[in-house]
Amino acid sequence: MRRVIFILLTIFSIMSADAQHLSFMGVELGNKVSTFNKELNKKGYMRRFSHDIGDIFVNGTFAGYKADVMLYRQQPTKKVRSAVATIIDEYDSFRAVEILNDIKGKILNKYPGATVSDISDGGPLPHISIAIHNQYDEHINLLIDEKGKVNVAYIGDLTKRDPNDDI
Repeated sequence: MRRVIFILLTIFSIMSADAQHLSFMGVELGNKVSTFNKELNKKGYMRRFSHDIGDIFVNGTFAGYKADVMLYRQQPTKKVRSAVATIIDEYDSFRAVEILNDIKGKILNKYPGATVSDISDGGPLPHISIAIHNQYDEHINLLIDEKGKVNVAYIGDLTKRDPNDDI
């Protein structure tokens, strides 16, 4: 009987892990911007600008680095469909690659079942996509932009979720 209960609990926990939404700084994608606002404020961020596409937050840290955050909204629900952290310290391309690899390691530690793909298309700087294997086909892209800044984009597919799901 104990084995049956243990097996059922194991199956339930595996199913729960597969249903887990991708989270950005501890807040799951699909939450309303107001929920992100509260959580980012707790972490030292301040909302600088808000518009139809999303909100920009400044003066915080992401993965231990100074960063600005852009939240992109899904209309008309105003739920966050993606979030981008831009590391803002001044550094050269060698340091940018080090930072990108450090953040990649932290993400893979958080999501151990994720797979990594190189999406650099032969460019000199790494562009990486980390696929999170859940039922929502979410992923995280890490790239170094034309200004040499490391960007970390969490991208959720809210179309695969129940529109009434207000997490």
